[in-house]
Amino acid sequence: MQDRLTFRRNFTIGDITLTRDCEIFAIFGLTHLWLVITAIITGLALHIATWFLYPTSNALVSPDPALLNNLYVSSVITTGSIIAVIVLYAFALADRARSEADTLLGHILPEPVAQRLKESPGTRIADSVSRASVMFTDLSGFTPLAKKLGAEQTLDILDDIFTQFDTLAAKHGVEKIKTIGDGYMAVCGVVEPVEDHETRLARLALDLPPTVDALSKRHNMNLHIRIGLASGPVMAGVIGADKFFYDVWGETVNLASRLETHGLPGEIHVSDEVRQALREQFQFEPRGRVDIKGVGKLDTWLLKHKRQS
Repeated sequence: MQDRLTFRRNFTIGDITLTRDCEIFAIFGLTHLWLVITAIITGLALHIATWFLYPTSNALVSPDPALLNNLYVSSVITTGSIIAVIVLYAFALADRARSEADTLLGHILPEPVAQRLKESPGTRIADSVSRASVMFTDLSGFTPLAKKLGAEQTLDILDDIFTQFDTLAAKHGVEKIKTIGDGYMAVCGVVEPVEDHETRLARLALDLPPTVDALSKRHNMNLHIRIGLASGPVMAGVIGADKFFYDVWGETVNLASRLETHGLPGEIHVSDEVRQALREQFQFEPRGRVDIKGVGKLDTWLLKHKRQS
């Protein structure tokens, strides 16, 4: 009886110690690896110490060695299985959390930018791009209409419109930067350099007015979109620490915003630089000289449609 008590106590202490090590591993995770290693080494030391603290020679009845070996093997298998299940579960939770974090980061930042942050955490991302294209849009007449609709209906309509915009932006290889109220900002050639950034953004811009017209009819509204396009040098980077976001700025960004502001409902107002780059592919109409705030008087154009090949 004394031998069995000694044996049970011996294995119970070892099993509990190893199980506790596994629980500590699951709680602390890989971010506190030194604590995990310390706990495991301590647990193994206690497991081995039980054989010396409670030797079979102290038993009143000599134990059967075969029985002890069988019980030891079964105890090791049981404990190992428990440890394996808990460790696998801990890793599964860690992988799931990492996947959710990566997905969330991909929704906040452009994928190449998010990848750069994951590869070099803490690195400041600030890029200068010699030439890229920028687009701003605004829904003409939406602000006074939103006051009558209320928050919930306004949100439903904007979500429907901007979801369509996002789909079209992805289709044309354009990067959405942000929405500002009922405004939408997108760029091309900034996150990843491409030669045809003006072309991609122009194709997206031409798809937006008919999309807004269709959505306007669906919601029984009378909405029109104003669009401004400009191309030139820009700067881009990740701003903030806790609530960071990717943004683009510079004179080209300001010009695109001003072109949208001075634009016409249902029209795509572009700079002369955009017209020069796309005149072989698209048809334009002159808008004339427009006094752009902060820039001065410029020759601007209205992008009408793609030229027939």
